[in-house]
Order: sequence, then C-alpha cells, then structure tokens
Amino acid sequence: GNLVTDYFMSAEIANLKPSSQAIYRVVLGTLVKAHGHRLARDLPTTKARKIIEEIGTNRPGMANLTRSIFRRVMGYAVSTGIRNDNPLAGVPRYRLGTRHTWTDDEIAAFENCWQLGTRERLAFSLLLYTAQRGGDVVKMRRSDLKNGAIRIVQQKTGAEVSIPIHPALARVLKAGPANGLYLIGDPHGRPIKRATLTRLIGGAAKKAGLPSKCVAHGLRKAALRRLAEHGSTTKEIAAVSGHRTLTEIERYTAQADQGRLSKPAIDKLP
Repeated sequence: GNLVTDYFMSAEIANLKPSSQAIYRVVLGTLVKAHGHRLARDLPTTKARKIIEEIGTNRPGMANLTRSIFRRVMGYAVSTGIRNDNPLAGVPRYRLGTRHTWTDDEIAAFENCWQLGTRERLAFSLLLYTAQRGGDVVKMRRSDLKNGAIRIVQQKTGAEVSIPIHPALARVLKAGPANGLYLIGDPHGRPIKRATLTRLIGGAAKKAGLPSKCVAHGLRKAALRRLAEHGSTTKEIAAVSGHRTLTEIERYTAQADQGRLSKPAIDKLP
C-alpha cells in the first residue's frame, strides 16, 4: 500500500495523461484493497502470477491491464531499491481475440433501422465517419466544427487531428438531434461517458438484428478498413486515426477486402 502511494507521487504518474491516471487509480486501488497489507519486497513471482491468474479466470483483458500496471509499480520498486527484481517480469499475458470489424452489410442494416434524426444514427455516424475512439467522440463539441472539419485532441495519444466532415456525416449532423454543447449527448443534450455511448450502440445494433459482436469500437475498425479498401495510403489512414506506427495501422486494417486490394496489384503487372 505504501509503495503504491509513493508511486502515485512519482514523475512516471505525473507524466501520464489524466485519463490514464484514472485507469491506474482504479486498477491499483483494487490491488491495494486485496493485497495492500503485504510486503512488496517479499512478493514472489509465483504469488504475482496467482494474483493475475485469479483475475484472468473471468476477465483476461483486465488481467492483462493489471499485469501491465502492476509490473510498472514493481519496476518502480526496483528503481528505488525496495526490490532487486521484478516479480511480474515472468508472468505471461493472456492472448485475446480481436474486436469484430463491422461489414458493409452490417453498416447498411444499422442505417436502414435507424433513420436520420435519431440519437442512435448520430452516434453511429460520428464513430464511423470520424474513425475516432468512443472516448474522443463523446468529447466532440459543436465548437469543434470549423471550416468543414472536426478538430480533436485525442485523449489516449494527445495527437491533434482534423477530420474533414464526410457528406454522409454532414447530413446526419444537419438532421440532429442538435441540443447541448456536445455533438452526441443524452436525450437532454447533457454530456455522456464512453460507456454510455458503447451501450447506446450495442442496444441499437441489437434492435437492428445485428449480432452482439457489433460493438462501438468495431466502427472505428470499419472506418479504417474502408479507407484501406478505397486506396488510402498508410500515412493517409494514420492522419485520420491518429496512430503513430505502421504496426497499429496494419492491425486495424487487417479486415480490408483482400479481393479489392489484390486486383489493382495484379493490374500493375506488365
């Protein structure tokens, strides 16, 4: 418990963005509640592995997040002389499945169910036509609309991006609903959180007859897939998504239609 308290006073935490600090507090708060009384210097790798595996039994994604943050804390313990080794160094990550990328048929089914003027269609279109994360979409304000584009500072990366407003998104924005300072809010125009947006899309997708794998984040992947399928370069895609590495772009565009991409390649042969 004292180690975590000291860690939150370190430069490593101070250098994190507020959204990341909040995640660290949740994860480490849970750890301290269960294990705060234990001696950090005596924690063996076997016990560290057990802590992570107990979480991974039902929540492998949370287990990976806990492992990553816990490992940083123990790295801090090594750097400050509390320990000589990091007990999380030998604890493996869980292999997770990838989020489903919406298909064009699924996109069409959603749009056929939710017409212009509904909150569901507005939320869906903001995700699909800006290719931004849900946490950034819920922060978009009407004042961010300038010169035919939406200007965003991404919470996760700090990247500043300007996304031109696609004609389809322009029609949706014009149809509304348009109340409050934010582009997508609650029925009264008040700001919402990312989790609320996720539930809104999930419920709307279910009513559109779509499978449960059609979630909000999959629309970001669908947007990048469509950019790749229509000939956008890696740099062009990164300019929209805010990604900084080729590996991240390749992961998000893995579902690009192989058939559409292979034809122009073959056509280039003499």
